[in-house]
Amino acid sequence: GIERVVITHNKLEGFAAEAINVTATNMRSIWGYSNEVTNSRHACISFAATQTSSARIFIENNACYNTTGGIVIGGQHIVVQGNTITGLSGTALVDFVAIGAEGGGAASADHAIIANNTIFDVGANGINVGQTPAYVQITNNIIRRCGQRTANVNLTNGIFVQNGSFASIHGNIISECGSAGVRGI
Repeated sequence: GIERVVITHNKLEGFAAEAINVTATNMRSIWGYSNEVTNSRHACISFAATQTSSARIFIENNACYNTTGGIVIGGQHIVVQGNTITGLSGTALVDFVAIGAEGGGAASADHAIIANNTIFDVGANGINVGQTPAYVQITNNIIRRCGQRTANVNLTNGIFVQNGSFASIHGNIISECGSAGVRGI
């Protein structure tokens, strides 16, 4: 399989599927840095490192505009920081669970950092933390106007943490997000 992938400084527009999609077995690291994606019909960026215990995924300083989904991630050690995500019909950051649910077999995350992202005008949750991470730190994000593109705005949240996750959430600015700023179930 692929050992390391670096995707940087690309401008991508108008895709019928994910604009950037990397899924690999036994990968050591995936880097997505300073990419700009517009008008994609699925996720802006989708990264999954499967069947590995040491994969590192870094998604930093990317811009996603007018796509169906934002950033979908599956791997061991994850850093998502400094991204701008706006104008989505779906969830901005779908963390961990979406890859496995789609049959990608992503490894459970041991640790994730989601920091300094700007997320606004999204259709569902700003940040959705799935059931598999051991620890996720969500800090200093700006999340505004979640649920703007859904029929039931009362089901949307700025940050949504599901069962089985341990999350440290601090220093975020959340406003105009349907049901709750932060919700855990």
